[in-house]
Amino acid sequence: MHGKLFEIIEWIESGKPTLIPYDSKRRHSLIYQAIQRGNHSMIVYLVENAEFLPWETENLIGWAGGLTKDLRAGVISMFLDKGIPLGSATANDIFPTFDDDVIDRALKQGLSLRDCEGFADVLIETNVARPLLRYFRAYRKEYPDLEVEAIIATKWFVKQKRKKACALLGWVGVDTNRPIDDDSPYEPPEDNFHKTILDEVRLDADTEEILKLLKIKVTEDVWWHFFQFTVWLYPQDMKRVLNWIKDPEKIIQSNPKQAEEVLDYALRYYSLKDWHFVQRTKKQELEIIQAAQHLILFGTTCLLREPRSYRDYRSPMYASEHEEEVAKLCWLMYECGDEDQKQRVYNLVKTPQLKRLVNRHESAFIRILFPSKKNEAEAEEEYQKLSQKRISEMDMKYFSSLKTG
Repeated sequence: MHGKLFEIIEWIESGKPTLIPYDSKRRHSLIYQAIQRGNHSMIVYLVENAEFLPWETENLIGWAGGLTKDLRAGVISMFLDKGIPLGSATANDIFPTFDDDVIDRALKQGLSLRDCEGFADVLIETNVARPLLRYFRAYRKEYPDLEVEAIIATKWFVKQKRKKACALLGWVGVDTNRPIDDDSPYEPPEDNFHKTILDEVRLDADTEEILKLLKIKVTEDVWWHFFQFTVWLYPQDMKRVLNWIKDPEKIIQSNPKQAEEVLDYALRYYSLKDWHFVQRTKKQELEIIQAAQHLILFGTTCLLREPRSYRDYRSPMYASEHEEEVAKLCWLMYECGDEDQKQRVYNLVKTPQLKRLVNRHESAFIRILFPSKKNEAEAEEEYQKLSQKRISEMDMKYFSSLKTG
């Protein structure tokens, strides 16, 4: 502990023991104390002349990972030369040596790159030191765990908006489309939803810059990824996202399955009265309802597949302050749907409370849904003429108009 090397030499050369009791604590280990104090000469002498317990040998390289930068690589290299196993050593002990030979030998001996103290931690703690990029490119094919850890680190940098690190990892070509379990190297995943790097990019003023730094092109798939959130969760960002592409209506109409999912979320969540993480304004609610109306106008199918879906659709309708737009929404779902959807809309509206709400603003529609025998054919003909006129007057370039509106 006091760095008295000559006393240690005299002790060992006189034949006195250096092996501590098996159940001793780490602080009783001679080599541990030498490493803690960075006494290079003492470390070398003890390794060459002292006896160690198995658990000491197992931890030698890991302990050496805590040495100062000028000592770490040399000491670990010496340990490896003497055949000392990696033991508990982690990527966070080895890679910060920035020594090509040490890193190469450790990898060949089976160095673990994953989990706590893995390669992701090295990237984060060094803010992506440039030599790490060279190692990543050189070894990524031979050691696939490097790719996984790089994705974990990139997701963390994206969430923290560390733009320099995002730029470096984007330049080196980290896979932005690969979903993995871990959200960060420090916390276990909260659920089974496997997120990609793209899933961590949030919609705000920095979104486009972050995408550019990560070399993520705004393809149709990427555009859909963000558009679905604007429609039901962040309507205030819809204009920004719509400006990323030329003809949003064309993309919506050519991707019916994705449009159905977006519409389904919009219909469930346009009126959020009890969600603690969203404060929906009256204006935002109206924007989402109108977006849903126009998705329906393009032929998008609403997903009323199960009994629970009806409850999920009705709840925001009852809570909305835009009764007239809600009634119009129900009418459009019926008028623009096939026979199956017309039946589903009938099942949706048939409850007394919703029936009264729609009737206050779309009485002709209610008369068609629930006809009386008197003048039924005449009412149907009149309703069809009125519906066709109303639909023809609706803005078929609604989303494009928002770009410049």
